[in-house]
Amino acid sequence: SFSTDGTQRIAREAGATVTVFQRTDIERLGLRHLHEVLAFVPGAYTSRVASSRSVERSVVRGNSGTAGGVLLVIDGQRANTLHSVRPFLSMRDFPLALVERIEVINGPGSARFGGGPSDQVISVTTRRDTTFAGARLGERSTRGAHAGLSHASGDWRLSARFADGRESSPTYTNLFDRLQRRTTTEESTRERTALLDVAWRKQVLTLGHHRSDANGYYSLNGTLDPFGTDVTSLGYALYSGSMDAGPWVLDWSLNAVRQQFSTTTILSPRGTGPYVQDDLRQRSDLDHRGEGASFTAQREIRGHALTWGIQLQRGRTPGAELLSNYRTTPPVTYLGSFEPTGRRFVAEGASEQVLAMFLEDEWRLSDTQQLIAGVRHDRYQQSGNATSPRLGWVWNPSAGRTLKLLYQEAFVPPTLGQLFQENNAAVLGNPNLTAARIRSFEVVGLAQSDAWALKGVAYHRNARDAITLVPATGRASTFANAGRQRTTGIEASLQWQPSSSWSFTANGSAVLNDADVLPPMLMEAAPGDFLSRRTASVIARWNDGPWSATFGSHRRSREPAQIQSSPWRSLLTVEYRPDAEWRLWAHASNVFDVSANDADQASGLGVDANGRIVRTLPVAGREMWVGIERHWR
Repeated sequence: SFSTDGTQRIAREAGATVTVFQRTDIERLGLRHLHEVLAFVPGAYTSRVASSRSVERSVVRGNSGTAGGVLLVIDGQRANTLHSVRPFLSMRDFPLALVERIEVINGPGSARFGGGPSDQVISVTTRRDTTFAGARLGERSTRGAHAGLSHASGDWRLSARFADGRESSPTYTNLFDRLQRRTTTEESTRERTALLDVAWRKQVLTLGHHRSDANGYYSLNGTLDPFGTDVTSLGYALYSGSMDAGPWVLDWSLNAVRQQFSTTTILSPRGTGPYVQDDLRQRSDLDHRGEGASFTAQREIRGHALTWGIQLQRGRTPGAELLSNYRTTPPVTYLGSFEPTGRRFVAEGASEQVLAMFLEDEWRLSDTQQLIAGVRHDRYQQSGNATSPRLGWVWNPSAGRTLKLLYQEAFVPPTLGQLFQENNAAVLGNPNLTAARIRSFEVVGLAQSDAWALKGVAYHRNARDAITLVPATGRASTFANAGRQRTTGIEASLQWQPSSSWSFTANGSAVLNDADVLPPMLMEAAPGDFLSRRTASVIARWNDGPWSATFGSHRRSREPAQIQSSPWRSLLTVEYRPDAEWRLWAHASNVFDVSANDADQASGLGVDANGRIVRTLPVAGREMWVGIERHWR
């Protein structure tokens, strides 16, 4: 089934390209974090972004992830904010232990969801209807615990979920940075997530909070910082309700969100020796807050399923403080602790307000054909108006055969940081930015039988007014609507179950054509330098009674900025279920311990002896852990 738009329908009839992971799929893969699942979605992958610790960028259909394009929705709450285009900046390391279902929709989603999802929508449903408790323990201090409680009494329902995880990377040796220093270091992370639902009949109040702490490795400006810290968090409250009013179904929601991050970076070393805790550092503390409301009305009229809606979203950044552990006015003096500098990195009063209306019609032309048409208009206080239409035709000529023709438009508005960034020697904001615009054409074919299913997709993506970095005064750069990109590609997925004990899945994608039109004076590497044009993944599952095993592997072609191609990275999970309540598992990630590197996509990590910009970001080798969980229905 397919449920991201609030209705239940067969995925093969949905006006989109959908990949679904059920709870059983998530458990068998054995992965820990949400972004890792994207390696098994055709046409998508994630990698490190710039040199920030553990922050992931999402690459979809030729969009290299430098300008966003992915919307993350968790139990109906947007994880993207008006300050951040990257969902995994706020929801970094979201734990899969709390997830019941993931729906990944490739292609533009602005006609329903508004600004941001130019390439992909990820809808996550957490484990609300079961009681469970579990733990895992692995190498290098990797450990975690998770639990959930679900209780119902009459018209009331209560659900609480919690997860706490810690892990450390292997030791990285002989790392190099822009301060011409080398060191041996590791990174450690901890993520904590708490979710609470209180429901009465069709009304639900949800409270959520996710926080991720990372230490060590590379800091934001490409310097090695074993003592650095990077903290991100997102907290939200969401009230939603529904009622039947004659032939109409009415839904509404109110929400409030708070995004925070704090990150340190080295500006100057103290001496030439090993790294010390009193290197001259700067810290950026962000506090972004937002509120939203929505109302939708749905009804069926003579073969038409009509949906009309209105949404309001507001955001502001009251806190954007720059702190330092040294006196910023001459003479420069080391202070020993971080103190306010009296400056902000986002202008005082930075805010945005969005008012949107949308209308959608699902018209069943016949027993075998369906027409889907929709349009949404968004009015942004800062960056103007945007209209996003969509049109889809779905044909089911026979049982197990489907053809879809899809046209969609989307937009990515500038963030408050891109509009109002200040007091940064490298990058300045531009309050005159407008939204980037994207058009997408897709042809989707599906065929399936009792034992197999095959899906093929061909798409063309045309983006204009992309937000890029261009020269400004002095040595600084600024954002401008100056880029265009045309991408054509294909995606394929095959599922085969030859017996009750075995099943196989294979995915692949290729960007056949990627043409960029960029400013002659670009202050960042071209987006095409950070694009793997081919991806592939395979999953093999075996089960026999209480035992099961899953082997998965994925790879992507070399990004031009990478020093080597990305090898196949494989995982193995073995499960034992002695009864319906208990589950025990052992997992190995990167089973064959292959060496791999991501590429820094910012200004690099320094210049080596040959005058080349260093962009090598090593990723973890083999990791193993075991886990146990009990659940009560």
